[in-house]
Amino acid sequence: SRSCVICSLHCVFVAIIAELLRVRRARDAGAIDGSDAATFDLKRLIPAVVAVTGVAIVELTGAAGGPNVGDALSIAQPIGFGMGYLQLEELMARNPAAALPVSAIKLSVVAAASLCMFELSPLIHSADYAGGISEALTHLSLQFPNFGAIL
Repeated sequence: SRSCVICSLHCVFVAIIAELLRVRRARDAGAIDGSDAATFDLKRLIPAVVAVTGVAIVELTGAAGGPNVGDALSIAQPIGFGMGYLQLEELMARNPAAALPVSAIKLSVVAAASLCMFELSPLIHSADYAGGISEALTHLSLQFPNFGAIL
């Protein structure tokens, strides 16, 4: 889908921002303007562009329709995900011992958000119930996911 292609743009976003940061650090370190170290190198973006092109070829086959609200929301993913990568890289450079705690925090946040999304899905899909939200609230209880499809 288009959303998959839009979300894969984090590869390009991270590559562009990382290259801009590299050039800025080189200039701050005293590299001469015009030298290889102080110029933006488009060749460093080629792998990211190839990756997004590959995703586009696979995912956009048969995609129909114009842009929609979901596409606009999908734009936030590459920016947020990319900034997360860049902040994590900066954090790990300053404090390499923080890798395990940071990974545990990230995993915990994803697990909590996934659990909330799963448990609140009857409210989100209340239109599927004839009684609306009041009937959806009757289905709101701690549930255990059915892993039958993957087991």
